[in-house]
Amino acid sequence: MTVWLVFVAALGTALATGMGAVPLLLRRTRTHGWLAIGDAIAAGMMTAATIALLYEGARDGVLRVGVGVVLGIAAMAVAARLATRHRTPKFGSLRGQTHSLRTRSSVR
Repeated sequence: MTVWLVFVAALGTALATGMGAVPLLLRRTRTHGWLAIGDAIAAGMMTAATIALLYEGARDGVLRVGVGVVLGIAAMAVAARLATRHRTPKFGSLRGQTHSLRTRSSVR
């Protein structure tokens, strides 16, 4: 595999990721229902990708995949613990998504 092939594949992945936001950008109002549908689609795609990566990795060595899974779970646990220690992130006048959804009058 050449560097250019990897670059093109990564570029295609990045463009596809950006295209996933287009349906939400085209809607005038953003409701919890549409956000839930988008979350469900994203979760399904991530689950499929995870299964595909586990399968591919297991072909080369189950032990390495197992160690990677355990390290990944540990990293997520540490990140979740660190995230719960802090309140909603604030960046100047911006706040977390939950706050902005609650304050918009268009969301029902």
